[in-house]
Amino acid sequence: MKMARKRLVAALAGAAFVAGVQLTVAPQAAEAKVKAKSSQYAVSVALKPTDQAGMVDQVYATADPTSDQYRKYLTPRDVADKYGRSGSDINQFKRYFKKYHVQANPYAGNLFLKVKGSYGNVKRAFHAKLSKHRTVYKLPSALKRQVSSVIGLVGTRKALLQAQGFKLKTKIDTSGQTPALTGQKSTFSEKYGPAKFADQYQLDKVYERQLTGKGQRIGLVAAADFYKSDVQKYLKQNGLATDVSRIHKIYLGSKKASQYTMSVDASMQAEVTLDVEQAASVAPGADVDVYIYPEADKVMSPDMSLLHTFNAAISDNLDKQLSTSIAMGNEVTGLGSDLSETKQQYSAAYNQAFEQAALQGITVFNASGDSGPYSAVSAKFNQDMMTSPYEVSVGGTTLPFEKIENGHVVHVKKERAWGNIYNINPLAKFLRQPYPAGGGGFSRLNATPRYQVGVPGVNTFTAIKHLQYKKKGVFKLSLFGHRFKIPLPAYFKVIKNPQLIHGTGTGRNLPDIAGNADPDTGYGLCLTAAHSKKEKGQTVWQIAGGTSATAPQMAAASAVMNSGLSQPAGFWNPQIYKYAQASDSPFTPLNDTFNNDNLYYAGTPGTLYNQATGLGTVNFDQLYTKFKG
Repeated sequence: MKMARKRLVAALAGAAFVAGVQLTVAPQAAEAKVKAKSSQYAVSVALKPTDQAGMVDQVYATADPTSDQYRKYLTPRDVADKYGRSGSDINQFKRYFKKYHVQANPYAGNLFLKVKGSYGNVKRAFHAKLSKHRTVYKLPSALKRQVSSVIGLVGTRKALLQAQGFKLKTKIDTSGQTPALTGQKSTFSEKYGPAKFADQYQLDKVYERQLTGKGQRIGLVAAADFYKSDVQKYLKQNGLATDVSRIHKIYLGSKKASQYTMSVDASMQAEVTLDVEQAASVAPGADVDVYIYPEADKVMSPDMSLLHTFNAAISDNLDKQLSTSIAMGNEVTGLGSDLSETKQQYSAAYNQAFEQAALQGITVFNASGDSGPYSAVSAKFNQDMMTSPYEVSVGGTTLPFEKIENGHVVHVKKERAWGNIYNINPLAKFLRQPYPAGGGGFSRLNATPRYQVGVPGVNTFTAIKHLQYKKKGVFKLSLFGHRFKIPLPAYFKVIKNPQLIHGTGTGRNLPDIAGNADPDTGYGLCLTAAHSKKEKGQTVWQIAGGTSATAPQMAAASAVMNSGLSQPAGFWNPQIYKYAQASDSPFTPLNDTFNNDNLYYAGTPGTLYNQATGLGTVNFDQLYTKFKG
């Protein structure tokens, strides 16, 4: 039993570092055991708004107290009437695709279509073909002029199988340590649970106002199933009410595939479980809606499935805060070959979806990543594809602690940006995966948004270059008289005497805010094994972190605050950047230069913003007062 437990812990710890790998091939068993109906294949069509500029202006107006549209939100029907395609336009698409025995149905808001049918019929309807590693398509001119992009379409069956083999990327990180389960529940909560988060960021003061998130719903975008019993155990360990009827699973694909994904992908199971446990505990009065689209369901490629899941949640309009800790693609390397959309089009599709969310009063939170300014190992700085200016990008910090890690004494005296070149899983280090740190930097796909312009620290930076990119190499091994050469991927080498750099950048600056994400100062995770026959059914506890933990915590804090407001706070970003420039700012900038970086970007004294921790940490009691007005 003890050995089995150790193997499971090790497996989960190893799985966490898969987070740094982009577009790796999913387990072949998933294709063998879970097959979608051969006739089912779906893509998404992004439609052009009837008034794009007016739509963006209204998004900002909902967050402007001087506007007569301040916090006057639209329903999805209102969005459709004002900015979406007309019913006549939608019927044009329906009639056209029906000729090919393909269904075309709009998401609420009429800004996207889901097109579904057999692969052959969908391909014929779009006249799709592969050309120079890109799927090109043709539509009648009357339809083409209404279309911004087509997401998830591939021109050959071989390319389809390759696209379906891509994996979404998690942003979870584990320490390999086990939290102490004995003693008072309040002690556990203060060391590893919601009280730790609430006390650190003054959400406890909001609780004292008798606000718990009651009447609010938190939406989580996930790619695998989870056990409600794990969440129940976590709540009980923290001394909270254990009724999990407030947690709702919304399957957007096959339930069987969702459960199978959980059984073959430990990182995805851990990801969604961590998200739910953090959201449910930090907002103990809120409902939690988990929108699940499984990787193992082959109806659509992962790029389409992630966008589809967001659009489904935004269409339902149940949750005034949405959060995700998974990502697809990379701003430098893109999404992979053979797809119908460019990385610019994919990014624009998310912007459009999140604009609709903002119009409806929904705040979107997204984990910034767990490998500093490098979403993937590369000579170039690179971010995940989702760097939308309409989301709250959540970065990571480390709380004060002291310990010996890999022979180094690590002493953190005060909260700082998360960036650690010593704490890395040995297997991950051998495999040359990224070092753990809070994501941040500059978007290559999105311009600097209006709310960031002029904020001290935005588009300028101080950096400490800790890592040097090294190209692919070879590991030489002698065994039983034979010599083997094992190819190794590119990697980062730690620089012994790092260089201090000052510079400027352009684009959307990331993240916006930050909170404790370092697994060395992390939170408890209760997880029952589903991925191994030997360990299946065994429950383990770990200390986990990553911006995966912080993003759902922020969404939960949003729910707690919204439960005391007459209208949801909605589009946070223009509001929080304005608040940060006031004398009574609810944010604490982490602007020290030394011992305060995400393995590249550091703080700059006298500024309000940096690309490691954004505006800094949040005092939720003060932020609630600001939102309350």
